[in-house]
Formats: sequence, C-alpha cells, structure tokens
Amino acid sequence: MGKWTRWGLAAAAVLAVTLSAVWAYSQMPVPEDIKYTQTKDQTPVTFSHKTHQAKNPECTACHVQIFQMKKGATTEGKPIMVADLLAGKYCGACHNGQKAFPITECVKCHPAKK
Repeated sequence: MGKWTRWGLAAAAVLAVTLSAVWAYSQMPVPEDIKYTQTKDQTPVTFSHKTHQAKNPECTACHVQIFQMKKGATTEGKPIMVADLLAGKYCGACHNGQKAFPITECVKCHPAKK
C-alpha cells in the first residue's frame, strides 16, 4: 500500500469518527427543566435547558466549566447566592448584560408571586 493511500485511509477514518460523534451529539435528548427552590425570599427559578440550548446548542458552553453534569453537584445542595452571580459565577457567567440579560432583571427568572 502506498504512502498516500495510507494517509487517505487515516483521514477517512478520522472523518468517520468525527461525523459519528457529531451525529451522536445531535441525537442527545434535551434534559428536563431544573427547579431551584432554595431562593430565600424570592420565588423559585425554573432553568430550561431547551430555552438555553436554543440560544447556544453547545453543552460545553456551560458544562463542565460553569456547571457539573449531575443535577445539584455544582452547588452541593447549597443555595446560589446573589453575590456569587454578581461575581460572575453560575448564571452570572453569562447573565452579565453582555452575553445575556443581566441578573439584576430578577423577574425574568423569578416570576411574580401569585
């Protein structure tokens, strides 16, 4: 087998693996909503993967640099504090008024009490 044939086969194999990974990733179901209830005097927050994925389809935009993949693992059951958000942690990493609406627009995540 010639040198170019081996390179061609290697390139085809890499391409096939890459395309398979892209296809598998596109078939992943969107995770269900997550409800954060430890919100002190605010109403609970419902995080919608579907809404966020529509704006940025890459799971790696948030996972695992900002949030762990296991529900509740990032905060270890502790509440997310406003001070953390203002410091650019958790939701505040994007909700800073530049990438997404600022966290100071509370009612966008904390709906009015009924």
